[in-house]
Amino acid sequence: MTKTPISLIIDDGAPINLYYFHDLARRHELLVPVEQVMRFGEICGRYGVRGKFSVVPMPACMGRIDQELSHCPQEHLVRFLDAVRQRTVHVLPASVRAARIEIDLQRIRIE
Repeated sequence: MTKTPISLIIDDGAPINLYYFHDLARRHELLVPVEQVMRFGEICGRYGVRGKFSVVPMPACMGRIDQELSHCPQEHLVRFLDAVRQRTVHVLPASVRAARIEIDLQRIRIE
């Protein structure tokens, strides 16, 4: 049996749920569960999924992911970024395609 290659693009991921601010008609949790990112990475690994997972560097103007985000505990931010780095497909900050900034992709540090 031949395998069909799978590629997946996850655009604009963040440690906070951006719909918390954009969809006020419904109740949304503010923080994206780290376990959800870890499970996603495990599924990608299990099925050989390749692709891109972009991370919003300044989600909802709440701060920078390389420093701190208001309303987001630092421990959650660190765990989220670690999970993305270790468990998912290729990580790319979302603004690389939209802004002229230098980014250290290994550390996800914005300068």
